[in-house]
Amino acid sequence: MIDFGTLRKYYNLCHPGEYLKADDKRYVPLDELGQDDERKRVRGENWSGKLVKMVRLSDKPVCQLLTGLPGSGKSTELRRVALGLKTESKLLPVVIDAEEVVDLASPIDVPDILLAILYHAEREVLLAEGKDPEDAGKDSILTRIGGIWSSLQVEAKGSNELTVPVVGKLGIEMKYQPDVRKRVRKAVESHIKTFLDEARRELSLLNARACKRGHEGLVIVFDSMEKLRGTSTNYQEVLESAEQIFHGGAPHLQLPVPVFYTVPIELISRRRIENVEIMPMIKLKTRAGDEFEPGFEAARQIITRRIPLEVLSEVLEPSKLEERLHALIEWSGGYPRELVRMLQRLLEAEKHPLSDQAFPPRAQPDRRRVPGQHRRQHVSVAGAHRGGQGALAGGRRAPSNRRQAALEQRHPALPQRLRLVRRPPRGSQAPRRAAGDREAPARPRSPGGMNVG
Repeated sequence: MIDFGTLRKYYNLCHPGEYLKADDKRYVPLDELGQDDERKRVRGENWSGKLVKMVRLSDKPVCQLLTGLPGSGKSTELRRVALGLKTESKLLPVVIDAEEVVDLASPIDVPDILLAILYHAEREVLLAEGKDPEDAGKDSILTRIGGIWSSLQVEAKGSNELTVPVVGKLGIEMKYQPDVRKRVRKAVESHIKTFLDEARRELSLLNARACKRGHEGLVIVFDSMEKLRGTSTNYQEVLESAEQIFHGGAPHLQLPVPVFYTVPIELISRRRIENVEIMPMIKLKTRAGDEFEPGFEAARQIITRRIPLEVLSEVLEPSKLEERLHALIEWSGGYPRELVRMLQRLLEAEKHPLSDQAFPPRAQPDRRRVPGQHRRQHVSVAGAHRGGQGALAGGRRAPSNRRQAALEQRHPALPQRLRLVRRPPRGSQAPRRAAGDREAPARPRSPGGMNVG
């Protein structure tokens, strides 16, 4: 019988929404597994190593968009990328969590992102200089652009007097006060070129200050923007705002220093979004449908670094431990967050070890209840979620319409559920059939519109 204290300890080591720091003992270096044999790569490639190498090779500052399913490990790996660039290239990383600086339930704009970058970059430089990071942003760029400041009337919270807008404070007010956000955007819109030039000049100065402290420069990691979702009433408006600023390589967000932005995975199906690197899932199946042993072993490490085998045997029953661990990994589809979530469900069970009747219903996820926003993606994303058989397995990018056609031509036996599902826009009528055409029988669909047959 497992005591309550033990259950609580391991339960709290299995939070599905928690990202792991680089030195966390639970971290499994998935990109390093199978590095001696390319055929045994559990993600098909060294994803984080590729991003590090991208920055190191390029003579010009990299501006790279990244995405992946929520919980696939982006935040954890991006912090590994930042650490790799710090140790290998002596760059000073500036890691920004969008949840802390941006209202992810509302449309976003360029000033929201650039002001946050300036503030956090200066904080890191001040720390490198041995100074107080709380001094960051006091010399606001808005005060140096007379036209912006004269048209920007932002009142200090709790005060009737107009104050000089400290970038850090202004960013917080922009997140929580829609009226302030609207005024700043309107003011910047009238001076967008001046604002962009001044912001880039400021970053160049910060980059030079970092170099004086022994670094090779700055590198920006703007994480958690993939969580930009909006609400049920403004979902499309929020996504369209993201599309506007990230389309065509995000020209307004290109900086004089290397920068990585995560973006909502919904954007990969929009033609205007280019050059997006997608984080693959753990590969559990080959294209022939056989089990991919290195992937199962990697998933097993994710489990055992959170809950040791001796505790798992008491939870799952010693005689059925291996069988049930294998089933858990299969059910996860190579999706790290789902695997960790199922571990918590096992520990929540009323009695341990679990009986045959208690094991499947509590552990096996119901894939039909995938959140609606994820069903709206290419169906190939769902293929990756099911164990690496889809277009995202092995580090491939989600196909555009032309790439999808080429993929189907090369692989005519590709399952129908991995193909792109097209639906007419709302309010439009289905195309008329030519005379003599037979009507195709209706295919069964899940509630989100995904072919399930």
